[in-house]
Amino acid sequence: SPNSINTLVFTSTNKQPTIDPLDTVAFLMKKPGQTANYSITLTGISDGGGENQTVSLSETHTNPSWFSSFKLSYTSPNSTGTLSFSPVDNQTGNTNVTITVSDGSTADNGFLSVQKMSFVIKLIPFVNHAPTVDPITVFKVQKGNVNKSIYLTGISDGDDGSQTVTLSAESSNQSIVTNVYIKNYTGGSTAEINIRPIAIGTATVTLTLKDNGGCWLGGSDTKVMPIKVEVLEYYDNETANLPAPDIYPNPAQSSFTLYNPGGKYNQYVLAGENGKVVQQGIVLPEANLIDVSGLAEGFYVIKLSGKNGEVTKKVIISRK
Repeated sequence: SPNSINTLVFTSTNKQPTIDPLDTVAFLMKKPGQTANYSITLTGISDGGGENQTVSLSETHTNPSWFSSFKLSYTSPNSTGTLSFSPVDNQTGNTNVTITVSDGSTADNGFLSVQKMSFVIKLIPFVNHAPTVDPITVFKVQKGNVNKSIYLTGISDGDDGSQTVTLSAESSNQSIVTNVYIKNYTGGSTAEINIRPIAIGTATVTLTLKDNGGCWLGGSDTKVMPIKVEVLEYYDNETANLPAPDIYPNPAQSSFTLYNPGGKYNQYVLAGENGKVVQQGIVLPEANLIDVSGLAEGFYVIKLSGKNGEVTKKVIISRK
């Protein structure tokens, strides 16, 4: 009749191919000059189920100049594929990606032969952080024409540890503190500043740490720490200048380095959480390699002792 509404229902003989949806996938950019290769796994790919069709994938994306490579890899009839890409240096922002899945069906003029899935790749900028070092404000020392050490701990690149950190030091007054240079630094978390306090007075030793992460987007690659060096006629408490012992890496796998600055301690005892002693030995000045390959994973307490007292630190052994 003129007032009736007819609904036409069309049923295709082909099932629409599938792919699992994605929304926004974020990636933290590498520092400039560092190779940045990323990938996204695409899942849930099929011809719609039980049709034994050859599935193909294609992609389109915005901002192609942002990438030195952008590649889609897939082999039918696998249920997963990979989208690999490499952003150019200093590139940040959002790129819209559309993945098209096709089963190649010509049934019903290709009706339901294609599935499209769109998502966003978000490139988050790398902002370099300045290197770190445990603070030292004042260093007191007795006058003498002999070399002394200012012990440094807590040295890092300020980020993930992948950068190279260089150290340098200089004296503000060579007539009071001379022969200033970095020693016993191998890229770890500890080092020493060599000084020779030849006259009574005060000088500033300036330590500079610099990594290779750059200063892009307001980042910082340099840490400067001034140390006030007081040279006295007599000073018999130089152990007060010594920093606490350090353990690295911690957690450890099969061994760790016990840093004993100035030889403040001369023996160690390692005990489990239950207090049972599992290992002990002598401690030499500076770096000591402690083998724990025969110990089970878990939490331990190491006690260091010497003429200047005792100190305890926690150690974790983990092989994951």
